[in-house]
Amino acid sequence: MRDTPAQRQIAVNATRPTLALTLIVLLLAALAMGADGGCVPVGSEDASGATNFDPDGPDFVSEGVAALEHHDVQQAREHFAFASTQGNHPRHGEAVVGQVVTELMLMPEWSSTGGVISALGGRPVDMQRDVYGPEGLLALTAAHVEDRVVENHLDAIMPWTGDDLSQPELIFGRLQPGTSVNDVLDKLVIVAHDLVGLADRLAEVSADPAFTAFTVRGDAFFARTTLRLTRPELMMLEASLRATASMIFWVTAYDWNLDLHDDLSDAVPLDARVDRFNAVAFRALRPEATELLAQSRAQLLLAVDGVRRTIVDGPDNPHKGNLRWEALSDREVADLETTLAEVSAAMGPDGPVLLSNAAPEDATLDLRPLFAGRTLPAERNLVRHAVDEFGDGSWELDWDGVAALWIEGVLDPSCNPDPDLEDTCLSLFADEVVSDRTFDAVADPFISSVESDYNIAP
Repeated sequence: MRDTPAQRQIAVNATRPTLALTLIVLLLAALAMGADGGCVPVGSEDASGATNFDPDGPDFVSEGVAALEHHDVQQAREHFAFASTQGNHPRHGEAVVGQVVTELMLMPEWSSTGGVISALGGRPVDMQRDVYGPEGLLALTAAHVEDRVVENHLDAIMPWTGDDLSQPELIFGRLQPGTSVNDVLDKLVIVAHDLVGLADRLAEVSADPAFTAFTVRGDAFFARTTLRLTRPELMMLEASLRATASMIFWVTAYDWNLDLHDDLSDAVPLDARVDRFNAVAFRALRPEATELLAQSRAQLLLAVDGVRRTIVDGPDNPHKGNLRWEALSDREVADLETTLAEVSAAMGPDGPVLLSNAAPEDATLDLRPLFAGRTLPAERNLVRHAVDEFGDGSWELDWDGVAALWIEGVLDPSCNPDPDLEDTCLSLFADEVVSDRTFDAVADPFISSVESDYNIAP
């Protein structure tokens, strides 16, 4: 059995809104880098080793969809994986997308992600049984059971409980001394490389003129809402994977010389935790930083371009998916295309770029410093120790440090990004033609349908 790729755990904090995001991600996101290759059907092979499609034989794409709709995700994955090797399969694109979706659905079980989960003290997860099975998470939420039942189920099946996720210092306290942040990030670099490969596969399907849509009835998820992914949805998924990989490459370019147990666990006083974190956070680069930052920039460029292409092509796509791209007006498309092109140019060699739709009117953007290895100045800190109204201590961002790392030299005029300030740091769309309403019109019908299926409060 071949190892599967990267993992993104279902992050929950025992609330219905977070569950909503989890379910939407499960339905929309796509991650695949080759299937777990055991027990797939055997077919004929050509001289190159690729399997030939037999028009008189079974259609493993249809069988994969049927298995998925009967909640056998593992069997569905095997069918899609086999069909995806048949280069002459008339539904090759659907096979690849099916493999992608089912790989995602089983992601926390993969051995490549098990190392990350294990390093952070997490428990293994049986996704087939505990999430997609008849007594799993989706079945429970679709049955509109009480929140308490869902919360207890999540605590029982996830690598960490909701309390752990809300207080990670408790997780760190259970780890062995010597659990290095750098070691964990090294594992995430492998995840980032996998994500790039996954994005490449999605790009292959998006560029295939024979592909129209991948469709699965809501029965697969104990829901009424049909999953339908067309080319624009795939381009957005590709962009999201590349953006995630870019973020991982960027963060891991820095030297995080911290011990999760000795420096950041609940056994360490909060003031000391904050001081130790600030002493390291974005202060120094790793030896391989130049390569990692270059990879981060390359993937972010592709991600921004992917979003731009989706915005431009989506409204005219004749095949309708879960998202309503046709809701975008011509003016919204034009403004979004212009701004996204300017963001891409801001990563190029020609210096700061004027943001033509932004306020203030003379605002320029230069993203090159972010990929040149800038570090946080010694007099600035990224976080600070705060005390809430009940006298409890906590961490919060130090906005002066945030500005020093991500705003100064990047955005001109510079500003303080603190969201509690009355003055907005930057408005990308000053005339408000593009606003939250723009994206609500595209996504809300699907989100509302999912919320209704699973009785999720908006």
